[in-house]
Amino acid sequence: MIRNNNAIVALVPDTDHTDYEGYFVKISSGNSALVTAATDNVFGVITDGETTQGHDSIAVSHAYGGIVDVKVSATSAEIAAGDILELAADGTVNAPSGTTGKIQVAQAMEDGESEELIMAVLIPPVTIA
Repeated sequence: MIRNNNAIVALVPDTDHTDYEGYFVKISSGNSALVTAATDNVFGVITDGETTQGHDSIAVSHAYGGIVDVKVSATSAEIAAGDILELAADGTVNAPSGTTGKIQVAQAMEDGESEELIMAVLIPPVTIA
């Protein structure tokens, strides 16, 4: 039985996520929780954040096939279209560094700078070896 073929799921946020579109989340006690470490187990990215009385819309990282907006870290170097983006400790993304242990989570579809929302394609999270 197919339950959801668009890989967008609804999860209750653990805190107010209304200003967190484009941030990556993990699952914590069945709720969506913002990533708090660059090594967290990523579940997806918020496409529509809600209060704890609602449900976040989450594009699932390893299954969603469309284009989403991702939030660029305040400390990121400039991003070029095509860059493979790395997870930042606050759930945003950074330009590629190639540093061992970093987690790659998306590919940029456009250029971007710090604190912007940019279009990206999600990729299954992979740790740089």
